[in-house]
Amino acid sequence: SGRVFLGDKSSKESALLGDTTLELLTQLITEVKNISLALQTIPSAVGPVATLATPVFEKVLKDLDKITSTTVKLK
Repeated sequence: SGRVFLGDKSSKESALLGDTTLELLTQLITEVKNISLALQTIPSAVGPVATLATPVFEKVLKDLDKITSTTVKLK
């Protein structure tokens, strides 16, 4: 049938293309980080809350390359 099942033939979950998923996650996190940075310029009663998120986004972006397999490749 041209389909590969990991586990057994009743497997229901779809596999993700690692490089494509990595690219989309990078784009998403970068844009959320950019929104966070833009929010820093808006005065807030509680202060610059968005500033606290920037290092978190930077760490996530740095760690994204760890989610792809070096041994399994998909077509």
